[in-house]
Amino acid sequence: MDQENFRKKIVKYTIVLTLISAVIIASSVIVVVAVRTAEERSYTAYVDSLVSEYRLRFQEQMASDLETLHLLEALMEKGLLSEETIVSDQVRNLSDSFSFVKVGYYDIHAEEYEVHLPDSDSTYEFANRPAEAREAIRSAWEGETAVSQVYEENGIQAITYAVPVYEDGGICGALTAIRELDAFCDIINSGTTTGDSIHIFWIGEDGSVIAASEGKADPEDGSDLILLSESAGRTESSQEGISRQTVRWKGASYTLYCASVGDNGWSLIYIDNGKEIHSPIYSMIILVAGAFAILFLACITVIIYTYKNTKKDNRRIRSLAEQDQLTGIENLSKFQQETDMLLAENPEYCMAVINFRHFQYINDIFGMDQADELLVETAALLKRVLRENERCCREKTDQFYLLLAETDEERIRRRLEKILEQISGLAAIFHKNYTITLYCGVALEKQCANREEQRKRLLADSEFALKMLKNGHGNEIAFYDQKMHEEKQMSVMIESSRQEALENGEFHLYLQAKKDLRTGRISGAEALVRWIRKDGTMIYPDRFIPVFEKDGFCAQLDLHMVELVCEMQRTWLDMGMEIFPISVNQSKLLFYQEDYIDRLCEITDRCGIPRKYLVLEILEGLAAENLEELNRTIFRLKEQGFQISMDDFGSGYSSLNILSGLEIDEVKLDREFLLSMGTSREEKQKAMMRNVVQIARDLGIRTVAEGVETETDEKFLREIDCSYGQGYYYSRPMPAEEFGKKFLHQMV
Repeated sequence: MDQENFRKKIVKYTIVLTLISAVIIASSVIVVVAVRTAEERSYTAYVDSLVSEYRLRFQEQMASDLETLHLLEALMEKGLLSEETIVSDQVRNLSDSFSFVKVGYYDIHAEEYEVHLPDSDSTYEFANRPAEAREAIRSAWEGETAVSQVYEENGIQAITYAVPVYEDGGICGALTAIRELDAFCDIINSGTTTGDSIHIFWIGEDGSVIAASEGKADPEDGSDLILLSESAGRTESSQEGISRQTVRWKGASYTLYCASVGDNGWSLIYIDNGKEIHSPIYSMIILVAGAFAILFLACITVIIYTYKNTKKDNRRIRSLAEQDQLTGIENLSKFQQETDMLLAENPEYCMAVINFRHFQYINDIFGMDQADELLVETAALLKRVLRENERCCREKTDQFYLLLAETDEERIRRRLEKILEQISGLAAIFHKNYTITLYCGVALEKQCANREEQRKRLLADSEFALKMLKNGHGNEIAFYDQKMHEEKQMSVMIESSRQEALENGEFHLYLQAKKDLRTGRISGAEALVRWIRKDGTMIYPDRFIPVFEKDGFCAQLDLHMVELVCEMQRTWLDMGMEIFPISVNQSKLLFYQEDYIDRLCEITDRCGIPRKYLVLEILEGLAAENLEELNRTIFRLKEQGFQISMDDFGSGYSSLNILSGLEIDEVKLDREFLLSMGTSREEKQKAMMRNVVQIARDLGIRTVAEGVETETDEKFLREIDCSYGQGYYYSRPMPAEEFGKKFLHQMV
């Protein structure tokens, strides 16, 4: 009886334990399936975003190339690029600037129109171009912007862009550009996904593999997988237009993600066998299978622990894809997605981009930790002040983008001024007396049918407005407007036509007289440059000099002006005229070129001009950069007989110590000194000028006062014993030929 009862209890306990184990296993399986489903869903969304990003970058590359070509077409249409220019070295310069292999023009009336290419003096005939390129050109002749299929030409794989060129309201030809596939291959290989299981393919309209990402996966295997996928059909499963298909091949399961690119039947295919991402799932199934003999509590603990870790991993994946890791706000990619959705619902938005002034100084002075803290606090502040339907993100080190639901300029300005003021108040993070200043560019809503295009324009225009304030001071806000648009177009024109202008002699020599205040005679002049185009229009230095200073063209132009000065002096000497020293501005870039002095000597020797008649003007800022190195160059110049002048003394960096530290012959006082006459600063400025002139005289340095406008100005300069005066009171800048007739006299 007792044994029977014991047996029954054993059976009972066994049944209970079996049922409990079965419940545990069933529950575990359900949880595992749910976790697996959630993880797969999250990972699929993550891959969708990656594929969307690759597609976006492909489209942006093509859009950028076409925008450049349209710009060149616009220049042609406006007559800024003549047909002669197209077949000149200028096309080579344009091609190099925009990273095209070749740029050419095909006349609609003659298919065999010869076009000079940027890398040779040979010509291309339409009939000899690949069929793909000819098809794109024909489309442009019909008024369409076209992108060809991929073809091979001269040993390279490339595509051809073609846009129509209009004349008198009709199409006269097609402007084309050839782009190697390297830029697109770089996009494929620039992603963050690596490993044996992942590969990306660029597929042509015919299903062939145009290019594949670098990695351990076999492109040939990829081609077979792609064919297998096409035979099975594709399933649309994403709002981004990305199709997914799971296939089995060689005993393994593969997931193919496919996204169309452009209008040429191109696709990007992302292949993943899922082994790496799903390996924790397979381990979990094995763990659950062995949990039959484990206590109920242990099984539940393992399940809960696994579930929490999975959720954590999912959050981490989403964070990497959507968040700025330092501040926790959206990154630019997520910001762009959100912006497109908001603009689709309501286009009444503006874009603002905020940047810190001299952020590197904050890093250097207070350290990276406190600089990072400033960025974190700034992001938190922006999140607090923005409304529910507004967004912000961080891009680059110290740059923030804001999408504001505002279109009234005055309201936008008030909001942004308050935001900038609040950010400036964060200086207390590291020092209560340190002043944080920012600048902000704003672009208002653009009426575009395509919201993606609207977003791109808002971003580009706000960034351009921001650049206009880069060299300013304090908190500043600039709105992108028609004037900025024209400035942008003018900058492009200046950059694209500068070299041709130099070769065509469009930069002219103007001279402004200097008067010796002791003798009352004109005894010197300053060389000034004027850009007079072929059509007679003049571009003033304040438009083109800032552009040339940025790209270094000023160095080439300054040496050209030295040549013009020496040639003019040679002409005057040959005519039997007296000559006197002429000052020529010299870019600081020249002082760092090893052959600078040799080139100067070659010019003066060729023209037969004594070097004492050439005064080289340098800006005082050059002395502030490296006084010792500058003095070495000045010493070598003076050894060769050249005179040295410091221009715009007192405009920014000036210190009286600079005068004693430099071996210069002349110092030019900035015109701001005299412009202050009649203002509250007059007496202070007079005292400064008097002291500078006295110290310079004691050091044996001539002084030249710029901006002499009145008799009163001249009287004051005579009182303080200034050496020379220069300004409209004596003479306006005039062409060198006119200057010679007016101020030079024939020698007896």
